[in-house]
Amino acid sequence: MNHFINLKDIPANDLRNILIDAKKRKIARKKLDNLEIDKGAPLKGKLLIQMFEKSSLRTRLSFYLAIKQLGGSTLTLRPDELHLSKGGESIEDTAKILSNFGNAFMLRTDNDQKLEEFKKHLSIPIINGLSPSSHATQVLSDVFTVEEIKKKPISKLKISWIGDSNNVLNSLIAASVKFSFELNIGCPKNYHPDKNILSYIKNNSDKIFLHNDAKTAALGADVIFSDKVISMNDKVNKTKKISHFKNFRINKKLMSFAKKDCIFLHCLPRGKEVDEDVFASKNSKVWQQALNRVHVQKSILLYCFDTPEIKYHKLLERCVSQIKKHLNLEITVVTNIETFKNISPLGMINYKLVENSTTNNRPYRGKSIAWYNKERSMAYDHSPYDTTILMDCDYFVFDNTLDKIFDTSQSMCSPIDFTVNGFAVNFITGSIGLPTMFPWPVGKR
Repeated sequence: MNHFINLKDIPANDLRNILIDAKKRKIARKKLDNLEIDKGAPLKGKLLIQMFEKSSLRTRLSFYLAIKQLGGSTLTLRPDELHLSKGGESIEDTAKILSNFGNAFMLRTDNDQKLEEFKKHLSIPIINGLSPSSHATQVLSDVFTVEEIKKKPISKLKISWIGDSNNVLNSLIAASVKFSFELNIGCPKNYHPDKNILSYIKNNSDKIFLHNDAKTAALGADVIFSDKVISMNDKVNKTKKISHFKNFRINKKLMSFAKKDCIFLHCLPRGKEVDEDVFASKNSKVWQQALNRVHVQKSILLYCFDTPEIKYHKLLERCVSQIKKHLNLEITVVTNIETFKNISPLGMINYKLVENSTTNNRPYRGKSIAWYNKERSMAYDHSPYDTTILMDCDYFVFDNTLDKIFDTSQSMCSPIDFTVNGFAVNFITGSIGLPTMFPWPVGKR
């Protein structure tokens, strides 16, 4: 079980794995209608309980579709209908009821502490659907959209934020740290992020820059983000605040300082912070941005439930890291999934992309699943070595026992390959010139 509250508290490799899974799922749904269920229905029988203490359109709709497409169901609660609001029932007691009836809880709230209190007492995952300090689901989806449109890792792009310092910006700052991309923030001097966020930037990044004018922030940008100047429940002099942002309005002139193919993104709803001719231009990708919420939130749900789809990425990383730790082997990935090369914690690794072999069905826990290698030995065909050892990714290497099967008196490369094909994630280890008869030599399943 994993919670999803704030990007800064989630490991970078977990966030990348969510995006990898989301890309795979979006591709798989090209010919499916909104309410058609994903193959395998990975969350069949699961109930997501949602509660909105603040208005919601995109978050509500996208989570509804996300759990439905995964085979589960959703129930939306209104806080004014609960004893939590009117009857004085404690968060602790409410959390225990939610844990007994549901499998996950999504909360949109105007109180960050409430999220932490629920997390403390829930025995099911909690997801932050928006809070005063964070909009994690929105920004992770935005990273997905940027990489989808630009067709490159966000770490290679220059990102700009023009507008107020709010919960979306806070999450974008955390994303900049996790995904290592340059972020230029343009906002009036009196509207900078608060001291806690500034301290987080100072301690975690040298790629985040704060500017008091919009032109400097937009210069050379690949992507420009914005949001409403007047946020929900913003208790300020609205006329006065809008006047302070008059020079930060997103218009064609400001966009001209960015790259020609710069895209404009806005989490919606919009206000007076962007001109219509920018919002409706070919560079505006706000509708694609909104729709991608469904795909990413499906993978967030799978992450929270800790399903096998996400676990394979984790297993892959952990197995490789342990092999490197104990055996110091060079590693090459042989995979049919291009996005696996974006798994950063694995270090210097070579990749070989291969096409799927002919599919046949394989029984798995009472059902039939796609199996791309008719024979396990087919994995050896991808090995560049004279002799190999095949390992599944769910092995864990505890020591250097594997060294005993290699003739260390000979010169050898001691490499490792692994293939990723659906449910089959295999490791191929080998050395030059030494016959090996150990297909699964170490670890426990």
